[in-house]
Amino acid sequence: MRIWLIAFWVLISFGFSSRSVWLLQPVTGHLTRIDRLAGHPRDSRVFYFTSQGGLYKADLAAGQSSLLYTFPSTESSIHSLITAADTIYAAADSGVYAISEDGRGSVIFRASEDERPCAALSAIGETLFVGTSRDVKTRAAGSKSWAVLGGGFHSEPVSRLRSDGTFLYIAAGQKVYRFDPQTGQSQIIFTSASSHVEPEESDSDSPVMNSASSIKDLWVSRQKILIADSSGIFESRVDGQERRLIAAAQLLPAQIHALTVAGESAPVMAATDQGVFYLTDGHWQALRDGMESVAVYDLISMSDGSILAAAQRGIFILSDEKTLAQDAPWPPVFPDFSAEPAIRDVQSLAVHYAEVHPDKISNWRKQARFRAILPDLSIGLDRDAGEFWHWDTGPNPDQLTQGRELVDWGVSVSWDLGDLIWSSDQTSIDSRSKLMVELREDILNQVTRIYFERRRLQYELVRVSDELQKFDTDLKIQEMTALLDGFTGGKFSAAIGKK
Repeated sequence: MRIWLIAFWVLISFGFSSRSVWLLQPVTGHLTRIDRLAGHPRDSRVFYFTSQGGLYKADLAAGQSSLLYTFPSTESSIHSLITAADTIYAAADSGVYAISEDGRGSVIFRASEDERPCAALSAIGETLFVGTSRDVKTRAAGSKSWAVLGGGFHSEPVSRLRSDGTFLYIAAGQKVYRFDPQTGQSQIIFTSASSHVEPEESDSDSPVMNSASSIKDLWVSRQKILIADSSGIFESRVDGQERRLIAAAQLLPAQIHALTVAGESAPVMAATDQGVFYLTDGHWQALRDGMESVAVYDLISMSDGSILAAAQRGIFILSDEKTLAQDAPWPPVFPDFSAEPAIRDVQSLAVHYAEVHPDKISNWRKQARFRAILPDLSIGLDRDAGEFWHWDTGPNPDQLTQGRELVDWGVSVSWDLGDLIWSSDQTSIDSRSKLMVELREDILNQVTRIYFERRRLQYELVRVSDELQKFDTDLKIQEMTALLDGFTGGKFSAAIGKK
């Protein structure tokens, strides 16, 4: 436990090292994609998450989770999850659910058609706030009725609600408002400069956010606020003053789903379609050790400083415990990997196995051009049995005779020499070429990342001395090997055997 606390103190004080490690938590069992996370208000070892239409309670100390509540099948997504007192609140498409610790749940707010979805939730004390596609609804402590939030806040689609315990911060449309519950007034503290930008295309499986908003996420403390919009991430005082751009959107290679900070001096972390990144000196650095480059939908900081990530493959926790526990130096003599194929060889194997080699498109273009040299061949056959009958008086007696059968046939060839310059097939080839290039880039990115993650684990296997950790590292190497075999049709392992 002492090592764990020291690890997170180092993490918060000095930022993330290049060897920070994500640990996949066994609490999810058979569940894979995790959508939303919420920490327990008092116990840093307990948290809640949503997955596959259910709300689960997880205990890190026990290494297990239990199903608390199952949402109706009509709810396609859970957009926000918070805890207040001993109740978990979940904002879904059609309304807000309140679930107790013993698993009893009920709908406490049902949205009308023009208010759906309920995209955001927040609380100040026991006062609840719900962000809908039309406005913000609020319910005072001890009350069961909801009222429209006033104070100068205009009716706009709400994408995020955050609270620092005193003020409510509202991301609506292209603006961020700060609402003071004491005075009942709100003020605009941020207006997105990218309001003219079209909404980004995103994976259909990504969590839904009101499309009218360019604000991606908010992170709030009592000293500062972070705002992520289409143009980048801004930092300012909580009143919106002294705002500055700390990272341009072009520097981040993926769409942001969530922001978090482990402490006031810790770096900003972003959950994206391609994993988790942290900000250092104005540049984004991928934090992938122990986690594949998969979509991460939510990111929260626990009370003990740990970071939880809700990803496509489960729940990961960020810890430097392994790094701090290993004081042994790296081996002076590195392992010999000459028996293994180089990265270019593995990339080539993957491209040929997936049949996405550039030569395939070139051959299509050549074949489309040569096709114009070959003629269109047509063969016709026409048979006429004849419908003329006559009396043949030659024989005795006379005979009724049908006319002679006629058969006509022909062969024709034709060329369209214009196809030598441009063929209508080229349009189809261009469309297929674009899709093939995108698929090839995805394959190469995955293969490259897995290859070097496997190599890093091979070096780590030589360095570690703990038998249990050696077993875990070796198992991960086997997993990476199996993934590379999947991309190459088993030729990666076969190439190792040949060498």
